[in-house]
Amino acid sequence: MEKVFCIIPARYGSTRTHGKLLRKILDKPLIEWVWLNVSRMVFFDRVFIATDSEEIEKAAKGFGGKVIKTSSSHKCGTDRVAEAAKILNIEKESIIVNIQADEPLISSLAIENLISCLHKSKEIDIATLAHESSDIKNFENTNIVKVVVDEDNFALYFSRSPIPNYRDGITGDFNFLKHFGVYSYRMDFLQKIAGLPVSSLEEKEKLEQLRVLENGYKIKVIISESDAESVNTEGDFKTVEKLLGRRLENS
Repeated sequence: MEKVFCIIPARYGSTRTHGKLLRKILDKPLIEWVWLNVSRMVFFDRVFIATDSEEIEKAAKGFGGKVIKTSSSHKCGTDRVAEAAKILNIEKESIIVNIQADEPLISSLAIENLISCLHKSKEIDIATLAHESSDIKNFENTNIVKVVVDEDNFALYFSRSPIPNYRDGITGDFNFLKHFGVYSYRMDFLQKIAGLPVSSLEEKEKLEQLRVLENGYKIKVIISESDAESVNTEGDFKTVEKLLGRRLENS
């Protein structure tokens, strides 16, 4: 069976919350919560943090994180992960999981299912996670990415806008697919998409996964039974702090 690596792309700068990965939640910086959560997942052979930031490198080494220094020119996490994987000389058949550094609450079961779909099918080159939600505020929130899928759960489109658009208004039962910033791919496919230029829709939406769709590749969407909260705004910090506090109380 293929080896499985996790690479967490970590950028210090953020257009919405500058330096957020080093902002403390409870007693630890955000990036450390992500590292701790991922490090408990027993199916990873190795876990790394990929960054161009000396501040993040120093913090990560302080809590025992394994750091790969990457270029400061990358515009998205996928390209940073691809460079780190190349530096590590990962074999082309190996599976790499990209977990964004602002996703501290991703469930182990969801990640295991994400990896499993690549193990089971050689025809799937890339997979990602989504959760079926009925939260209208999140549906309308442009910080929350939405995805629509076909009957086989392959992505048709991702957007920050509400999709699908309810032309006649939302009535009756309502749900949408909330996308998580998590991907699994084989090493050779990761290098292939990282070698492609930034696509038109990717540039407009600031969503790296659209590069894959625009170039004619398919993305398998795995539905997670549990939700997760990424940290994009000041309000997200408060929400995640409460959720992590509850998790600690119940542990």
